[in-house]
Amino acid sequence: MKKYEIIEHTADLSFRVFGKTIQEIFENGAAALMELMFKASLQKETKLQEKEIRIDSLDTATLFIDWLREIHYLAVVEKKITKRIHITKLNDKTINAQVWTTGLNPEDKTIREIKAITFHNIKIIRKNDFMYVDIVCDV
Repeated sequence: MKKYEIIEHTADLSFRVFGKTIQEIFENGAAALMELMFKASLQKETKLQEKEIRIDSLDTATLFIDWLREIHYLAVVEKKITKRIHITKLNDKTINAQVWTTGLNPEDKTIREIKAITFHNIKIIRKNDFMYVDIVCDV
């Protein structure tokens, strides 16, 4: 199963994240965001820094947006690309995760400037043996 696909959108960037479990949705969403924002050394091994992320939200959809916003914040504000994730706790309202990041290198190129992750039409859909969620980002 593919992790994500870009969805046509008139003004913003939209993509659909796939997973067999809610944990896969969160992992694949973060990976998709990094792949859509940056090109170059994402695959290159460099020294990684570990960071713990804890988020509490109102419901699963809000938690997912808050999670992507945290990954986005690390990239845009702290200039760190998230390369690896280990989710230690995930339920309807809480995520605890260890993330490993690396600083942006001079050869890293920004593919897309994403201003914000939005709540536009956010809904996690379960379908047979997989689930998906559509994300819209302001660019």
